[in-house]
Amino acid sequence: VKAVLSGEGADELFGGNHWHQPGRTASGTLAPLPYGEGVAFTLADALRLYGGLFAGERDPVISKRDYSASPMHASDFPSRLDLHTYLPSDLLVKMDRVPMMVSLEVRVPFLNRQIAELALRIPWRSKVRAGAGKVILKKCIEAHLPSEVTTRPKKGFSVPLDAWVWEDGPIRELVRDVLFSRQSTSRGYFDRREVERMFREHDRLE
Repeated sequence: VKAVLSGEGADELFGGNHWHQPGRTASGTLAPLPYGEGVAFTLADALRLYGGLFAGERDPVISKRDYSASPMHASDFPSRLDLHTYLPSDLLVKMDRVPMMVSLEVRVPFLNRQIAELALRIPWRSKVRAGAGKVILKKCIEAHLPSEVTTRPKKGFSVPLDAWVWEDGPIRELVRDVLFSRQSTSRGYFDRREVERMFREHDRLE
């Protein structure tokens, strides 16, 4: 086998992760939308509501892109943020490097420009419904795949990062050294106090 297809991008474009559900936070807990269900606002507005993690005008997500004319449904924010951060900075990096270790080429058809542009124009209510994600995508492919494929539960490939970073975790000190090193803090991207708060909060989730 020289090349394979991967589904990267489908979750971000079609609302496939549990934190993409309306009114839910990344931890899965219920959280009221700031302006009420169904209100459209720009991604820049949403990012400003997201918290104080980034330091001032050096927010790398806001400063490098113009979202001022990009209205969206409030529930669309988590997936749109993933599309600009988690997908290119994490998922696609691993998808490029790991297969190349065994000389395998991986292609990502959902990130074809025409498919991505079409997906971004689809109303959010057609993507996520009654706690289910990727609704319209599954509807499109159900005639071509057996039901056990389209209805089976989502299975991720996450590493046990939580356990690794908890108080007695094997890479805790490494993470601390990287986050709070002089080189990291001097860049000025993140508010150190907020990063420290998140680091301490993580221990309480154990």
